[in-house]
Amino acid sequence: MQEKFQLLPYIERAREGDEEAFVVLFEQTHLLTYNLACVLLQDTEEAKDIVSEVYIRVFQHIAELRDPHSFIRWLTVITHNVCHDHLHGRTLPILPDGAADCPEDNIEEWLQKESLHNTIERMMTLLPEPQQRAVQDVYFHQLTLGEAAALEDCSINTIKSRLYYARETLRRVIEAEEKRTGDKLHLPASAVCLAALMSLPQTVFTLTPAESAAIFSSVISALGTRRAAELGGMRVITALDSPEDAPAGRIGRLLHRRYLLKITPAAALMATVCLFAAVGLFAGAAAVYAQREDDLPAQTQAGDTPGSGIDPMPAPIAALSDETDNAVYAGTVSRQTSDDTLYRFTVEDGCAVICGVESTADILEIPASIDGYPVTAVTEDAFAGGLTVARLILPDTLTAISGRTLAALTELEAVSVQEGSPYLTAIQGVLYSADGTTLIAYPNDKPGTSFTVPEAVRVIDAYAVNSRHLLTLDAPVFGIERIGARGLAGCIALTEFRLPASVTELGEMALACPAVTSFRVYAGSTSFYSVSDAILNHERTELIQYPLGKTSSAYTLPKSVTGIASHAFDGASYLTTIIMLDTVQTLAPYAVANVPRLARLNLSDSIESLPAHCLSGNDFILEYTLPAKLQTLDTQAMADCGQLAQITFRGAQPALTGDGKLSLANRGCTLIYPSGDDSWTDPAALGDYPTRRAD
Repeated sequence: MQEKFQLLPYIERAREGDEEAFVVLFEQTHLLTYNLACVLLQDTEEAKDIVSEVYIRVFQHIAELRDPHSFIRWLTVITHNVCHDHLHGRTLPILPDGAADCPEDNIEEWLQKESLHNTIERMMTLLPEPQQRAVQDVYFHQLTLGEAAALEDCSINTIKSRLYYARETLRRVIEAEEKRTGDKLHLPASAVCLAALMSLPQTVFTLTPAESAAIFSSVISALGTRRAAELGGMRVITALDSPEDAPAGRIGRLLHRRYLLKITPAAALMATVCLFAAVGLFAGAAAVYAQREDDLPAQTQAGDTPGSGIDPMPAPIAALSDETDNAVYAGTVSRQTSDDTLYRFTVEDGCAVICGVESTADILEIPASIDGYPVTAVTEDAFAGGLTVARLILPDTLTAISGRTLAALTELEAVSVQEGSPYLTAIQGVLYSADGTTLIAYPNDKPGTSFTVPEAVRVIDAYAVNSRHLLTLDAPVFGIERIGARGLAGCIALTEFRLPASVTELGEMALACPAVTSFRVYAGSTSFYSVSDAILNHERTELIQYPLGKTSSAYTLPKSVTGIASHAFDGASYLTTIIMLDTVQTLAPYAVANVPRLARLNLSDSIESLPAHCLSGNDFILEYTLPAKLQTLDTQAMADCGQLAQITFRGAQPALTGDGKLSLANRGCTLIYPSGDDSWTDPAALGDYPTRRAD
């Protein structure tokens, strides 16, 4: 086997514009791209044209590649998309599971090892069939989540859940395989790259050196034509005549190169003309500026400087007061900073409140003031524009920013606060209140798989902890008193959590972590209790949070439970059956809502009222049998259940609450009511749905 070739240094250099690195990337990866195109198109000649277009796109956009480690996957995605465009709507063939080993391929070690390819293939078979299909649809065939959901006839959240659990399963299998064999598989923990590797055929189609050179020449020609318009034809891109005979060392390699694009005389002449023109324009502008300076009145020269290129501060719009110090802008104003970041803000009580940010920066520093107004707050939707910020710097003037605001920054790795802030502080990239008692925001993409909440923290704020990496979250037994709404719900990889004994308040969906399989409560709690991995109140009469990642398909509520809290089951992707004993008397709004695979729900006969959305959003439910004692029914109680075909009433006609008539997603849903009950005088009062008496 050949020695492993390290692509990473060349990828890094290519992102910085190193053209020699571009050449190396082409030399080392074009056969891989050609093979994938051959398989997708079933035509080796068409595949050569595809390779040219792929590398034109690669070289044009490689600076936008954020993670060099994902280059191979990025390359396959581009290849797949180009092939799809080339086929003009024809369906791409299913990618093969593997092909014969080719020892000449020196891209990456894992692509040389047939045994490793077989290991990956075996790992994929361990996934449940729905998860395998989701991985194939999204990662192999590049369908959007919406397209995959439509293909599978399920919700987008269901597709997201399947992909998440597929990645987690594969990660654990990889770790187990490495532990068993004692040999690192040299694969990232994320199974996204596994999918890309599985989609790459090992080299079975080859190109002659002349064919490879012709493809590369076409790429250079296309790039050279476009760049000539931008840079005056000054760019030089080269290729090795014969890499195996090249002299050692960088200088030797450069001297041995065949220059495919040179500085043409026309380009040189154009550059010279542009240089003299620029000098002339500069001299003319300087003369005009000097003349204007001479013509300015004395008082203007001493103060404002028209012609300096800096616009004076705009006057406040519709000031609420005649006093300048209290003047404010009416409505929203936009200002662009020197780093091309656009801020939208309003002015309230003499302070700027940022309500929108547009930026392409990796490091975003919120200004301490805009137009002379101190920046004191950032609204919850200010970062909703798809920013790619990795580090956020907050000014010492900021008094208010929420975890929900920062949750929108999906690539955020760290937060820092300017020194001296009396309101906020940051410790190791995590945002807290200045006194350290409130955890405000843990960044989405912060590196590390474990986090220990500091002992000083008393409140985990709403939407505070969002992480795609955290596997363990430790909190002191006593200290934390409150966890706000969705406080930990953003921890998508967390599988277990032990609730501190000091917690007395949980906000809505505070513990709705999608992968958690087990909850425990520290001994000494006077507010909560854990039963069968779920969180209940201390008296065990109310179910507060079911572990959404638990793989059991059925759940029977404990006998002690008399009520179910809002969103208790929201997102429980494995549950297909929920059984309530007759001890259950009350359901909160959204109590048993949005359970992706729920197909059977036995409602307690003791329930007298069904509030808004308490049973809504359950796409797999075909039938609801309502309690005999039901007295009131909200019009939205069973909304958004797309397959609901039948509702059976077992008692007297309930009174409708809410607005209008009963709202059901399926207009053909049949309402069945008791044949011997005289209260059913007007079934149409529930809505314009088919009705019939029970047999």
